Amino acid sequence: MNNKKNFNPDKDFYWLAFFSFLLFVVVIIAFYREANPEWKKYQREFKNYLEENISPESASAFEFSVKQLWLPELNKVDRCISCHLGYDQPNLTEAPEPYAAHPDILPHSVLKMGCTICHGGQGFALKKKDAHGEVEHWEEPMLGAKLAKKYGFESEKILMQMNCNTCHRRDEDLTGMEMINLGKNLLTQKKKCQTCHIIDGKGGKLAADLTFIGDKPAERFDFSQIKDKLIESERPLSVLSWHFEHFMNPKAVVPDSKMPYVKYTEEEAWALAMLMMSWRSVSLPVMLIPEEKREEVPPPEKKLEKRKLSIVEWGKELFESKGCSECHTIGGGVEVGPDLIGITKLRDIQWLRKMILDPEKMEQTDPLAKKLYQEYEETGMPTEELTLQEVEAIIKYIESFNKESN
Repeated sequence: MNNKKNFNPDKDFYWLAFFSFLLFVVVIIAFYREANPEWKKYQREFKNYLEENISPESASAFEFSVKQLWLPELNKVDRCISCHLGYDQPNLTEAPEPYAAHPDILPHSVLKMGCTICHGGQGFALKKKDAHGEVEHWEEPMLGAKLAKKYGFESEKILMQMNCNTCHRRDEDLTGMEMINLGKNLLTQKKKCQTCHIIDGKGGKLAADLTFIGDKPAERFDFSQIKDKLIESERPLSVLSWHFEHFMNPKAVVPDSKMPYVKYTEEEAWALAMLMMSWRSVSLPVMLIPEEKREEVPPPEKKLEKRKLSIVEWGKELFESKGCSECHTIGGGVEVGPDLIGITKLRDIQWLRKMILDPEKMEQTDPLAKKLYQEYEETGMPTEELTLQEVEAIIKYIESFNKESN
C-alpha cells in the first residue's frame, strides 16, 4: 500500500503564501523597531517639549542621535543623556523627568563624572530597563525611587549615599549623607567593629577584613537562613539586605557567628549596612579625590592636662580608647571576654603584660591562654599597638578595683 500523500499544489501554495506573509511582517517589525529605538521616542518628546515650552529655535537646533559621555579617567561610557536630555540646561529645572536639568552640586560635574558613578545603572545601555540595571546578573542597579521603595525607604536619595561614600570615605560628616554619617558615628561608639575586624589596616584579626567588604560578590554570602524572610517581606534578596539582617541579629543569619548581639534600631542597622556596601576599592582620578580636611593640632595646654593624669586615670582612658571595654568588664560580669575583676591576683603580672602586648602569640604558645581561647568560643583577643608604659597604666587601672572591692 502506498502511504505517500499526493502533492497538492493549491493547498501548498496557500501555506507558502501564509508563511511568506508572516516573514514579511516580521521583517517590517524588525525594520520599524530598528528605525525607532526607545531613545528616539524620548528625543521626539523632548523636541516637542522644547518647541512648546522653550522656543522653536531651540527645538530646531536639536539633533536626533545617540548621546554619550566618554570618561577615560573612570573607564566609563554613560549614554544616560540620550534620554535625560536636559541635564546640562539650567532653563529646564522645571521640566518633567527625564528631561529636567541636573541639580548643581558643586564641585561635582556631570560632564566630568558622568551619571552611573553616583546613580548606578548600566551606562552603555540604550533601553530604559537595561540602563536602569534591571537585568539579571547586573550588580549595580540604578539607586532610584523604584529600588528605594523595595527597601522601604521614603527618599530615593538614601541609597545614593552608598556611592557618595565610595569617594567621601575619609569625610567624617558630610551634608546629604545622614545615613552614612550615622553609620560612621556608630563605629566610634561602644561595640567598635575594629575590636575584631580590620578596617583600613587597623583593628583585630578575629573576623573578616572589612576594608573593601563592598567588593565581596553576592555568591559568597549565605542567604539560606534569611531567604524566606526576605521573600515574605518583599525585600530584595541582596547583599545590602544580608548586611541589614546580620546587624539586627548575627546568629539568625550565621548560626555559628561569634559577632556579639547589639541592640541596633532598624535605622542604625540600615546605616551600618549601607556603610559596608560603600567600602569598595576604586581607582579615583585626582579630580575626584575629595580634599582632605586637616586635623587641628590641640593647643599645648591640653597636652599638659594629659600629663597631669595619674597612672590609674591614664589606664582608664586607655582601657576605654583601645577597645578593652568592648569585650571586658571589671566587676560587671562576663561579656565577650572574661570579667577582669581580681585578675591581677589570679595571674602573674608578667603573664598579663605578655597577654596584653601580644595576645595572638600567647594564644598559640601559652597553655593558659590557649585554654581561655577555647573556653570563650575561640574569640581571641585583638592585638593593639601599646607601649610598655601604656600596658603598665592599664594593669594599674585594673588593679585599682581590687582596693575598691576590699
